[in-house]
Amino acid sequence: MLGRVSLDSGRVLLDHMEISNSEFPNLTKVHIAACGTSWHPAQTGKFMIEQLASMQVEVNYAREFRYRDPIVTPTTLTMLITDSGETADTIAARRKAKSRARKRWRSVTWSAPW
Repeated sequence: MLGRVSLDSGRVLLDHMEISNSEFPNLTKVHIAACGTSWHPAQTGKFMIEQLASMQVEVNYAREFRYRDPIVTPTTLTMLITDSGETADTIAARRKAKSRARKRWRSVTWSAPW
């Protein structure tokens, strides 16, 4: 979250998400789907979002998100996190999220600092 959260103003900077500021207040839930070691930063994100936004967050392994029938509505934001780029489970989870909620999804690739 370095560079994305301003501790001085309390603002979260998500310009790259292609979601307008007017859409954020309408969000009611966040799904985070992650693969492998990306599950750990997904859990950290869950706690941060719940604390900062008081919003319900659900974290799933991408393979579970892919095969279950998650409740995704137009007011749900789905985030996909992977540390290795595009994996089969992440791609399938993204397809499912896009088919259900149009543009309210975001894929994030992170790199461990070591």
